[in-house]
Amino acid sequence: MSADHAAEILRLRSTVRDLLALSAIPEVWVEREPPAIAAELADLLIEALQLDFAFVRLSDPTGRHALDVMRGDSWKEFPEWLQQHLAVFSQVSRKEIVTKVSGGAESCCGIVIPIGVNGGRGLVAAACDRSDFPNQIDQ
Repeated sequence: MSADHAAEILRLRSTVRDLLALSAIPEVWVEREPPAIAAELADLLIEALQLDFAFVRLSDPTGRHALDVMRGDSWKEFPEWLQQHLAVFSQVSRKEIVTKVSGGAESCCGIVIPIGVNGGRGLVAAACDRSDFPNQIDQ
């Protein structure tokens, strides 16, 4: 077995372990307040996916209130791009991969993924300087 193949098996085992851990999360969040859920989700994303930056927005069903939690750091322009993007569009209806933000000289990529139908329940955004980010596992 080649070293690359062995490394891929270890990475896949780790991913399966993390997915199993993620499957237990809804149970952990029963009767928790939205701020705690958003904070724990952002922390989990940073740790499990080894991200540089995570942003979680949870919106109430009416869409009138949103709760934002930001963790980590990323290339400086990504949080600014995200805030401007949300100011213009208010919600994200489809997954978006962000590869270049004007003025950014750093090699960092970001992804924004809606929660719920057309992003009506919020979004998750992440950024990382890994060369393969966001790969299929990250997404």
